[in-house]
Amino acid sequence: MPRCKYCSASLTRLDKEICPFCGGKNPLDSDASLTLDVTKVLDKVNVVDAPLKKKSRIIIAILAIIFGLFGAHAFYLRKIKLGIIYCAITVILLAIALLLYFFTPMSIWAFLVPYLIAELYYIGVAIYYLIKKDLVDIHGVPLK
Repeated sequence: MPRCKYCSASLTRLDKEICPFCGGKNPLDSDASLTLDVTKVLDKVNVVDAPLKKKSRIIIAILAIIFGLFGAHAFYLRKIKLGIIYCAITVILLAIALLLYFFTPMSIWAFLVPYLIAELYYIGVAIYYLIKKDLVDIHGVPLK
């Protein structure tokens, strides 16, 4: 909000001709705008960014092999949407495996085959993270 040049009181747009607080005529400077620039009011904020830690390829590979079905490696890289997608795929695979288990005479193999296929996929993901050299996390920091 603009301020009166005589008493520094906050004025509205309707108080262009007379200040309601001190009675001064034309309380706005001729070059003053009707709105105040926010950058002039706020102090500069000194934000000290902590250096981002590099994520380890080995930890990502281990997370992908052990907890890949839950998207742990994606959550470790702060790729939340991808981690949620991995969790959703796991739920779908689990539902298919349970349906196969209950409606086929194959017993436990109906449950284990989808799991083993998914586990082989995540082993491939782990190998990909170990081999590919130009991978970055969500902040653009390269993996170590």
